[in-house]
Amino acid sequence: MQKIYFTANQQFGRPSAIRDFQRPFENVEDMNLSLEESWNSTVEKDDIVYVLGNFAWDPTTAEDMLKRLNGTIVLVEGEHDSAIRDLSKRKVMPKDCGLVEPLFSSPTEKIAISYWPMHEWPGKSKGYYHFFGFPNKKYKTDHKKKMVNVACDFWGYKPKSLDSIMDLFNDIET
Repeated sequence: MQKIYFTANQQFGRPSAIRDFQRPFENVEDMNLSLEESWNSTVEKDDIVYVLGNFAWDPTTAEDMLKRLNGTIVLVEGEHDSAIRDLSKRKVMPKDCGLVEPLFSSPTEKIAISYWPMHEWPGKSKGYYHFFGFPNKKYKTDHKKKMVNVACDFWGYKPKSLDSIMDLFNDIET
């Protein structure tokens, strides 16, 4: 059965991500391999993964990782996604990968997604949740506000399924 996942801020190929986010990796190659293994041990080939920003640091790494990771990958551009913009302009994105608007809402899932955390989002007054990928620790998941930070650094470097995220809210609300 196909699942929907959310994640952000892998920053594949960016050496300074190890220092900036205090990641437990020796070097960028170790980080890339570990993130790939975490992703592929979670996501099946038929699943959909929304990456809410900061996917890869350079076009070569971005193209390579898009081919090696499981699932159909839907990218929402973050502040460090010039590599994705470059691939999109050159039209070399893999066929099972897409780039979507920086903010959009899904009425079927009742979520609004973006890279940036927001105080207001489309559908908020209708009970929509807001999923975002900005990696700063001061923007944490807040159940009371229906906001979820899906940056991989906060979720064991693995994409999180929509079902498991919503289960967290259900547990709190019941």
